[in-house]
Amino acid sequence: MLTEGYDNQVCSCIILLRQCSSKSPLIQMAGRGLRTVDPELYPGVMKKDCVILDFGTSLLIHGDLDAGDGMHKERAKIEGEAVEKTCPSEPSDVYIWPDRDGNIGCGARIPAGFRTCPLCSFRFEKEKELAPEEVDMMEFSLINKSPFRWVNLFDSENLMMATGFSAWAGIFTTDGDTWHALGKLSLEKPIHRLAVTGRLQALAAADDFLRRYETEDAAKKGRGWLSQPATPKQLGLLRGLGYDVTADPLGQSPYTKYSASCHAAFSLNRHSIEKALGVG
Repeated sequence: MLTEGYDNQVCSCIILLRQCSSKSPLIQMAGRGLRTVDPELYPGVMKKDCVILDFGTSLLIHGDLDAGDGMHKERAKIEGEAVEKTCPSEPSDVYIWPDRDGNIGCGARIPAGFRTCPLCSFRFEKEKELAPEEVDMMEFSLINKSPFRWVNLFDSENLMMATGFSAWAGIFTTDGDTWHALGKLSLEKPIHRLAVTGRLQALAAADDFLRRYETEDAAKKGRGWLSQPATPKQLGLLRGLGYDVTADPLGQSPYTKYSASCHAAFSLNRHSIEKALGVG
């Protein structure tokens, strides 16, 4: 009923009751529940995930909700690669039938990349097919993908901040479970409550805030000056805020220009941050 254009941020469950012929409407429908909650519009409402109940087998046909996957499928069609395959319900010249567990297949059309039929558990195995000896896994890191440098304040996993020329943003937690994403523009007094959710979602919301308001020059975490020692003016400010800025025996400053900027932004806004977290 609500396939596209419907906006209700607190919606956290999508029920798919029909099969989608293409991936585009599938992404649109699922997207009704994938919107993040603006804590300023819905105070006290926290959404960490969205449950999608697919009764139309659309996810089985089109795969996951990665929008880019559709382009890969179109390219596969152009290049003549198989996009779908049939789960064999009778003897097959391609796969062991029945499979090693005695499953005989169900005849369903499923994505070509599936190794096991999600409907009947038939395993697509060939006579000479060998099990992989090892599997390489890679964890996606949003911090590494971000153009901004995120600083772990006070060597604590509970406070992280990034700054630019026009704004700063951070993610904070008091219990390790519920994360608050906050941001502030340099020329504005109030702090923006960006999200109250899980850690990854909070980091995404904070990163989006900086991308929206910062310049392209600010969004370069590899800039050389970021790693230069903090200036005397910055160290004086931190000292006045209660920081120990004593250099190590080799004369090296404990803060870089960038880390000093993040710590100063946190300390100068600490009261407002604690108030947003409910601990001030």
